[in-house]
Amino acid sequence: MVMEQPGAVVAAVLPLWACVVSVVPTAWLSVLAEVSRRWPFELSLILSLRAVGACALVVGHAASCRKKARLSRADVFYLTGATLLSLFFGGACVSSLTGFSVAPPPLTVSAAGLSLLLCFLDLLRVAIRPKVARVTRAAVAAALLGSASLVVAGASSTKRLPAATLASSSFLFANAVLLFLLARAKTAASTALAQTCKLAGSALLLSANAIAFEWPTLDTLPAVSGLLDDSLTAKLFQAPSLSLSFLVLLFGSTFYAAYSL
Repeated sequence: MVMEQPGAVVAAVLPLWACVVSVVPTAWLSVLAEVSRRWPFELSLILSLRAVGACALVVGHAASCRKKARLSRADVFYLTGATLLSLFFGGACVSSLTGFSVAPPPLTVSAAGLSLLLCFLDLLRVAIRPKVARVTRAAVAAALLGSASLVVAGASSTKRLPAATLASSSFLFANAVLLFLLARAKTAASTALAQTCKLAGSALLLSANAIAFEWPTLDTLPAVSGLLDDSLTAKLFQAPSLSLSFLVLLFGSTFYAAYSL
């Protein structure tokens, strides 16, 4: 009877959780719109988010490997790809601030995508084993899709923004699933923190692409209200501070629930 209790709790809470999660886009776009309006720095918000997001991927994965005596092949490919991405966005930031053309060519993004693709193809060999959970396979598949999208983003100027958005969305999903699995496994806090850093990096990259698409300023923003009534959603997220608090609280409570149930 005790063993069935967590499942019963999940079944009871899941519909409510789905309603709450459905309004995440509204809260997220509300925060982005406010940050865009108040951004005070010379360097554009989009470049800043991309540079910090890419660096967060490097730092997060490096931190997760700190206790390994030897890096695996997948680790080397991941760090290479994330570092190439950081160099590209970092160079773009320097070029924007100084006026000197020091940014690497866009094919650097394709090279990063290829390196990440090799990383997740290597992990796919493990993910297709019979005893591996389906959600793990879904995360690896999403990461493969994101890596392939990066290759396209670097190679095609006309499809760059849509491909980059698909890549950041895929990596956000993959990193969120991995963090959830780490919480379920009750992993060490340092490992969970490293994965949270990677999740934040993916979120920042997706946020930069959303701003580039001008999603936060679209007149259709109220339509992204999830399963709740539009008027209720407008009242809940009338202030960006409330939206940010909601997102942080939702993330913390979801991680705690995964860890404790």
